[in-house]
Amino acid sequence: MRKLDELNFKYPFYGEPILTQWLLKDGYKISSRRVRRLMKLIDWRTIYREPKTTISDKTSYKYPYLLKDLKIVRMNQVWAIDITYITMERGFMYLVAIIDLHSRFVVN
Repeated sequence: MRKLDELNFKYPFYGEPILTQWLLKDGYKISSRRVRRLMKLIDWRTIYREPKTTISDKTSYKYPYLLKDLKIVRMNQVWAIDITYITMERGFMYLVAIIDLHSRFVVN
């Protein structure tokens, strides 16, 4: 369990087949069924892209894309923002980036 917990923090995107191979190489006598059971016990879900994460509501108002016909030709003309959620060892944090769309420079 300790070894699986360490691997969970280092490689949260690895699934049961790769973890089983790693543990077998390290000398543990373990089957893939047991690895799956232990992963379920510590509530470890492999990180992967899930299909259809955004399902639009047809009845709600759809805001127009205001930059559709705008030619972005110089720096500081248009900025964009990106927010992402990062899981930490204790809790989580948000990472926010402000990006200049012309140069792709991270402003802040």
